[in-house]
Amino acid sequence: MRVPSALIVLAFLASGSLSAPLSSGLLRRELTPQEHQDVRTLQAWFNKYNAGEIMSTPELAAENQAKLQGLLNKFFDEYARGEFMATPELTQNYGELYTQSVPNDATALKKWAKLFESGIIPATRGAASANYQKLSELLTEWFHEYENGGLITYPELEQENRQALLTANVEMHRQLWESYKFSEGTSDNVIQDTRNSLKEALHQWLAVHPQFNDVEELAEEYKALYNELSQ
Repeated sequence: MRVPSALIVLAFLASGSLSAPLSSGLLRRELTPQEHQDVRTLQAWFNKYNAGEIMSTPELAAENQAKLQGLLNKFFDEYARGEFMATPELTQNYGELYTQSVPNDATALKKWAKLFESGIIPATRGAASANYQKLSELLTEWFHEYENGGLITYPELEQENRQALLTANVEMHRQLWESYKFSEGTSDNVIQDTRNSLKEALHQWLAVHPQFNDVEELAEEYKALYNELSQ
């Protein structure tokens, strides 16, 4: 597990307007200094671990990753509910850390995807595409095992995973496509391959999306993108 080599976690002390994504009748608050310190402590540990400055067992690394992810989950759960206020800088910093430290676990990645798609968690297009690719691979493996009789599940989870898989297939290519459109140095072949993969993933999603939940706006967005790519 690798996390960013640097994270500016003192942004909560910087001046700047405070914001929260949802207005609420709840009393909103800032995170406590101890909560920020817990994140800083774990971030410093991973900086040294990734640099090879300290030794660790896989069990300890996994434990610290779980602690860090738990703190970041708490931060964004409360932020999404409008229960506290945070500077845009802090939200950006924690969002990037969250995106790059999500464990290779379908449940954790599905939660990240929901937060990212709702605009709660910011991320670079490259990092977002990488997470969607991991989610796609995990859910493809899940369905392979399920369809071969290796899993017992319930209809709601099957439907949730199918929706998450097809959406991940779209977004892993869409994020790259959007970045390629405005960047230099990417070969025409790579751009064309990404375009074709995105169009095929959109076709598959649109073919079955009436079965999905709460996707009316996304469906219109995907239809427009598919039509754009078809021109």
